[in-house]
Amino acid sequence: MKVTVYFNSSYPYGAASTNRVHQLCKGLKNNEVDVELIITNPTESIAETRNDQIEGTYEGVRYKYLSKTTRRAGRLISRKINDFGCYLLTYWHILFSVPRTDAIIVIGGATFDFRILIPVLARIIGKNVYLEINEYPFVTRKEGLSKAIMLFIFFRIVVPAHNGFIVISELLGQEIGKFKSKSARIIKIPVLSEEQELDNSSTVPPYPLPYIIHSGSMIEQKDGIIGSLQAFAKARKEFGLKIIYLLAGNPALSPQIDSIKQFIQIEGLDDSVIFLGFLKRDDLTYYYRHATLAIVNKSRNKQNEYGFATKISEYVRYGIPMILTEVGEISNYFKNDYNAILVEPDNIHQIANAIERLVNDRESAERLAKNAIGLVEKDFNTNVNGARLRDFIASDLTRD
Repeated sequence: MKVTVYFNSSYPYGAASTNRVHQLCKGLKNNEVDVELIITNPTESIAETRNDQIEGTYEGVRYKYLSKTTRRAGRLISRKINDFGCYLLTYWHILFSVPRTDAIIVIGGATFDFRILIPVLARIIGKNVYLEINEYPFVTRKEGLSKAIMLFIFFRIVVPAHNGFIVISELLGQEIGKFKSKSARIIKIPVLSEEQELDNSSTVPPYPLPYIIHSGSMIEQKDGIIGSLQAFAKARKEFGLKIIYLLAGNPALSPQIDSIKQFIQIEGLDDSVIFLGFLKRDDLTYYYRHATLAIVNKSRNKQNEYGFATKISEYVRYGIPMILTEVGEISNYFKNDYNAILVEPDNIHQIANAIERLVNDRESAERLAKNAIGLVEKDFNTNVNGARLRDFIASDLTRD
């Protein structure tokens, strides 16, 4: 079986969505599916280029930038012209390259762009097309008429045109189920990871003190980072903990960065909260391996209830004890005091107490992390879910 995957963000290095796409493709590849990943447009700014190869193979996954360059144009008008050109290149690729493949997967349903025509072209060449959706469509856009129109077109026109869907949560599956065609099917693929064998190349921790690790965005609606920092400050004061907080990611992308820095200054945490910036994969792995704990403080909102934090699979993979809020998919995989400590969203008191426990009771912390590893062996396992996805697609091929 051969599958072509279309993606419009950074590869092979990038954020959470990049890792999810990589694990999906790798899972298929490891189950004897010939996968080609097509990046439809340039993704890198000239100032911060992480990906400069227009094609290659990364951990067995073949990829190619259709645009023949990874770098986006500097001027807005030039970028828009290039984007339109990339849409045309994508359509051309589908019509004249995909006929040699068995199925198409399009990654991401929360943008309104070239994807609207892909199912039409897929029908022309007689191929099934599957849409992967990892968050509620347009959930971060401002409410208003334009968003209402986009949602109407997406659910009423785009969704019925697809042959199947890959969703990250049960709630997303239920929502898509209201609008899909009768013949279309849905498969839930949660956060993905692989079992990790830790080597001895970095036995010296990056800091002498215990530390909390946070990787990814610092957006309050998504990650509740201010609440986590408030609990961190409370735990240091009330329990006298000597602990630091490491934030990996680009702080400039957070709309709340000024509030975050103001809180740090007011609480006198300048030497205790460290911004690591964007880290390369090997460097981030180094910090993961020595982390004392991680906090995923998800608030109850539509974005979090319909999504599933990809970073959780990374924390599990590297044996990091976790404090989680019971929002969305969390309760389907985690039980309090078995494989994580579950707390109420934004409950500063509960999070602070959990921090104290994981720092001072290392036996308990290690037990939680060890039990969580079981999720990587089955529920979150890249190869297991790759086989499920392969069979999901293959069953449609036998029906056609």
